[in-house]
Amino acid sequence: MKNQRVQKCMMISVQGANEAGPSGGLHELKGFHEIEKMVEKECDKGYLILRKSILDQCFLLWSSIVQEKKEFPLTCDRTCEMTPLDACDLVCAIETIIVEHCRRVREGERLTEELEKDQQLQLTEEEAIGFGKHHNKTYTLTGPQTITPEHLCQELQEATGEKIEFKHISREELKKYLESLKNRADWDEELDVESCQSLLRPAVTGSASHLAATAAATMSKIVGGEREGHHHFAPNEAMIKLLLDEFELVKEKKAGFVSHDLEKILGHHGRPIKDFLKKEKDAFKPHRA
Repeated sequence: MKNQRVQKCMMISVQGANEAGPSGGLHELKGFHEIEKMVEKECDKGYLILRKSILDQCFLLWSSIVQEKKEFPLTCDRTCEMTPLDACDLVCAIETIIVEHCRRVREGERLTEELEKDQQLQLTEEEAIGFGKHHNKTYTLTGPQTITPEHLCQELQEATGEKIEFKHISREELKKYLESLKNRADWDEELDVESCQSLLRPAVTGSASHLAATAAATMSKIVGGEREGHHHFAPNEAMIKLLLDEFELVKEKKAGFVSHDLEKILGHHGRPIKDFLKKEKDAFKPHRA
């Protein structure tokens, strides 16, 4: 990173990156942890690592099978706990940090012009060029509550009025289902980084006030398609591998905690998954003639 003159960095990582050992499974999480260590080592002027939990919006990838079979298949058992995070809260956290960082940089430049570079100023500058109270921190961003697959199905039933059954399947079976989405007529485009960037770019270059709303619409397009159901993004190989590892972490009972780190950034605990499922209920309802 130093070769590219990167001095400070905010990294979006994943919950459980530190749980991946030198051997065994969770290879995708291990990869994130290796990048985390590089960021910590190489960024001289500070870093901030945000480990996000499973995103609410990723559950839209199960909309097809819920519509067709009224079942929700996962690799963990029905009582395993997880703490899904709404993508809008993740984007709002990133926005808040960037806005605060830009303000501190401007203030640091002003102080540099007006004051002598004494010890007091050096401390102020360090805070200005870094991430303030989040300087050199690693946060795990989770949703506000723990839920189980059984609870998830109950919330879906309440939102849709349909009886949804949980189904335990193997990792290989879930992998095959997620891979099959790109072969469906209504899931005709693969999700990749460029797709995400093209959808998010108008929000990033626009005003901060509408960023969260744009993020909500973007994430619905990315993983669940538009309301008419004509355009869906299927997960690519990297996303599938990451999702499988994330649910393996749930299966190992290492993801069932609320961190409260989101509150340190936003001042609130975030949106419950119930709100997301209520908003997206039509995506899970069976299509009837």
